[in-house]
Amino acid sequence: MEPSLTNEESVRQIHSSSDDNVMGNTYGQNHNQNMGSGTAYFGSVTQHYYPGLEKSGLSPDCLESLVFPEMDSRSTQIQTAAAGTCEWLLRHKAYGSWASNNRNPLCIKGKPGSGKSTLIRYARSRTEGLPRSGDEPLVLSFFFHGRGTELQKTPSGLFRSLLCQLNEKLPKALDGFEATFNKKTAAADKYGEEWQWVQEELQELFESSLSEALKTCPVWLFVDALDECGEDNAVELAKRFKSLNWNVRDYPKRLRICFTCRHYPNLDLIDVSEIHMEHENSTDISTFVQKELHWFRERWDSTIPDLVTSRANGVFLWAVLVVKKVLELVEKGVGPEDIKSEVLSVPQELYDLYGELTRSMNQDSLKLIQWICFAIRPLSLTELRWAMLVEADCAHNSLQECQNAGSYESKDTWMDWKVKQLTWGLTEITLDTNVVQFTHQSVKDFFVEKGLLAPGRTAKRELVAEIVHDRLSRICIRYLGMEEFGQLQGLNRYDMNARFPLLDYATTSWLVHRKRIYAEDLTESFTWRSNDFVKRWVDIYRILHIADSPERPPEGATLVHVLSIYEMAGALQAILTRAGQYSLGIDTRDSRGLTPLCWAIERRQTAVVDILLQEGAKADYHYKIYRWTALTAITEALRSDVSWNDGVRLTRTLLRETLRQPLSTLKMIGSSYKTFAKIAMTTLGDTLLRRREFEATFADVEMLVEEWIQRYCLKGSPRWRTPLLRAVEMDDATIVQCLLKHRADPNFKDKNHRAPLSRAKKWKKRAIIDLLLENGAREG
Repeated sequence: MEPSLTNEESVRQIHSSSDDNVMGNTYGQNHNQNMGSGTAYFGSVTQHYYPGLEKSGLSPDCLESLVFPEMDSRSTQIQTAAAGTCEWLLRHKAYGSWASNNRNPLCIKGKPGSGKSTLIRYARSRTEGLPRSGDEPLVLSFFFHGRGTELQKTPSGLFRSLLCQLNEKLPKALDGFEATFNKKTAAADKYGEEWQWVQEELQELFESSLSEALKTCPVWLFVDALDECGEDNAVELAKRFKSLNWNVRDYPKRLRICFTCRHYPNLDLIDVSEIHMEHENSTDISTFVQKELHWFRERWDSTIPDLVTSRANGVFLWAVLVVKKVLELVEKGVGPEDIKSEVLSVPQELYDLYGELTRSMNQDSLKLIQWICFAIRPLSLTELRWAMLVEADCAHNSLQECQNAGSYESKDTWMDWKVKQLTWGLTEITLDTNVVQFTHQSVKDFFVEKGLLAPGRTAKRELVAEIVHDRLSRICIRYLGMEEFGQLQGLNRYDMNARFPLLDYATTSWLVHRKRIYAEDLTESFTWRSNDFVKRWVDIYRILHIADSPERPPEGATLVHVLSIYEMAGALQAILTRAGQYSLGIDTRDSRGLTPLCWAIERRQTAVVDILLQEGAKADYHYKIYRWTALTAITEALRSDVSWNDGVRLTRTLLRETLRQPLSTLKMIGSSYKTFAKIAMTTLGDTLLRRREFEATFADVEMLVEEWIQRYCLKGSPRWRTPLLRAVEMDDATIVQCLLKHRADPNFKDKNHRAPLSRAKKWKKRAIIDLLLENGAREG
């Protein structure tokens, strides 16, 4: 028989009635929070563990691969439940059954703005806060954030956060995780490659770690806003939650999963308990409205609070916005009958209400909302100020002229007011990062889904994103073209970021915006851009981001290089077709001696390879490629003295040491290891150069790097090859076929006298062997 849930005492009894379900956890909310930018540093991460268990914990390097700065920020931004609200949840039959003995997941569904996030945060806090009895439950949570950074709105961010929480609260459960990290790191170090976790790996590692945790204690998992990670992801995660519950049904301890979602997307909720917010929250809405407008009854005996509550139709956010409007009318001296008429005239659907609020949208409002909706990452107040001052077709040649002509003051308090004015109070400024975001996901959805962000507000929804990305890309390019950025000699990245707040965003994002536009829209966009602009962009990028990464353009790159490296096949075809108007240099080498064709082959971009060959790129161009980074070069050099594993360990130890001590301290280390440390420092210069004492020595370190690479990696073994030889090495039959079609020499031999056919036979690449033989290849 189900227990009666009529009061707080009976609720507690339910939460302590079974062998493993106890609501209480002294550790509170998520940890490992780092709200700064760049690479996270983990020296201050607090570790917790359960009594009687060995404290293992992930190494700092391993933890660094998981943590991201905004991991906990969404949870802290959600309003705490007002006094007297949300308590109905503890008395709800579905929640009581789920909390006591039902093994099925619990889904809290509701309209946008109905209060789902506040409710699940309340449920989490109640789970952590009630008295303990028996086993302590391990409470995990994640709050998806559709207006946040990439990891805040993807399953990868979910699993990275949950693994970090497991590491903090029950580190023993992650004993196998470190071994996987070490294998991936060793493989990447060996070849000097960048790597990152992929979603499938993280999911499997989390589920295996969760299984370990359930051998020790019950686990309660709360996930908010499943719909904000995208329709396909939401559907897949709902399936995973159900299968997780089923897979661990025989474990000693129980897993409980509670998640929130809108009514769309349609999830498979068979074997999932449901609570519908709009059927349950009318009392909460009434409590809030009566509290905010309590003096109406005292002064006028008015029915306005009841009217607001009844017209809210279960949408808490609607009530919040209307209460705000009522209070503004009162401040203006409007009487109760006129206020009542205003309330009755407010559209009851949330989107209709937003439409009413934004009816007077002007060009400044349009531009600002475009930036907030479609920026590659959320922008700060200062960044938005400069984004608003510059226009794609502005006549000004310098940022100073833009500032003199603009109407945006530099004080954050003024900019905060201006942003709220232009967005009708539908935006907010985060306290921790000073980032501008919409007050609710439904606001962003309204602007995007209704197609209101194109000039004239008449474009179809599917075209809006392309129109806006085109505009924002052009603004970034215009910003980079200002006079100030032709005079950067002697400035380091600290000075550049301080003087030009939008510079990093414009540098790293113009190309991302551009890639989100269909090819047929690109022709005109590239007619005015020159290799001079590309050179300036590359130079700025390489100053701002010292460490090599797949996104960092090579020194000496041309426009054709850029389009080839970043797989912009449509734009490449467009400008090469019109090449008579440009001096593009299809076979121009960058500073490493690589042509656009070489880069396209290295990145397996078949469509780009085909376009370049069709437009006359040399199929038999000779080139060499280094797969060594400075770190792997010196590690390889030291293999005669220490083992591979010891070399990797020493590298990490020295790197961590340099973060804590000035460079002079390294003199205590032996001379060879001192050099080792300097070169390793260069590899991670983006992190280390935040310490000012490293700046003076950086040029010397760079020379050392080149010296050691030449000495240990390239001496006597430059690997000259043609694109065909490289494609054979990479086992890419499609590119091999494309090169042969364009008359690449199938019998070219490298400096070691190895021909493509002999290499293909050595590695048993049957498809490539057949292609080579069909095109006249000979062994030798």
